[in-house]
Amino acid sequence: MKTLVARTVCGIALAVSFVSAQAPQQSALVVEGGTLLDGNGGTPLPDSLVVIQGNKIAAVGRKEQVAVPPNARVINATGKFVLPGLWESQTAYSWYFGEAMLNHGITSSIDVGTEAEVAVPHRDAVLHGKDLAPRAFTGILRIGSTLNGATGYEGPLHTIRVPKSADDTRAVVRTVLNAGADYVIFYDGALPFEWYKAGVEEAHKWASLRSCARTALASSRRRPQKLVPRSCHTPRAFRSPSRKIHRSSGRDATTARSSTSTATWTMRRRRS
Repeated sequence: MKTLVARTVCGIALAVSFVSAQAPQQSALVVEGGTLLDGNGGTPLPDSLVVIQGNKIAAVGRKEQVAVPPNARVINATGKFVLPGLWESQTAYSWYFGEAMLNHGITSSIDVGTEAEVAVPHRDAVLHGKDLAPRAFTGILRIGSTLNGATGYEGPLHTIRVPKSADDTRAVVRTVLNAGADYVIFYDGALPFEWYKAGVEEAHKWASLRSCARTALASSRRRPQKLVPRSCHTPRAFRSPSRKIHRSSGRDATTARSSTSTATWTMRRRRS
């Protein structure tokens, strides 16, 4: 089966854009007739039907067992395989890669090629359906021991930053995450160990705060008068006049990227 899928001759990638909670309810999207591979090692399901509502996979089963919602857009996948979208675990992305990657079933990527000031706008353009490409996760820049040809006078989001101390490493990590990075890249192993340790600790603080922000938003939906729980205090080091970690809108608070809940599937044609 793996060989059969790997040798498919063409494919159609379906990446359903994220929508805000305020957006009107979208018509359902139905993919019917294909052989479903669930990505967890389950038995292939022939003549399957997948129902997508908004950015959620609402129902999956055999075609005769799942109802098609009224006014749904139906895609005939007969003769194809339907499987969860594939990940490109590291790509030096360029602008012309997007359509080709989607056509080969790649719907998410760890993007190390789109850097500096354009990294976050590119990622968010994809998330909002403005750019046709796999969903990108970006580190914006690399933290390393050498400038690799840079002068050192570039802006704070230049493609590589060389810290001068453990505290400076923490500051660079805060800068990157404040700018919207999904992760932090340490480019080489030539810096002192304590500097890496400081940077990782700072990133862990940030990850805890982001998790807290999502909890705060969930609480606000149940109890609007209490937006941020008391335990979600933001340390002064993370405060910015233009960007705050706990906010009631924006990507960090509202976007759920779970591969089990996001409607990202690929249809692959069977080999004739």
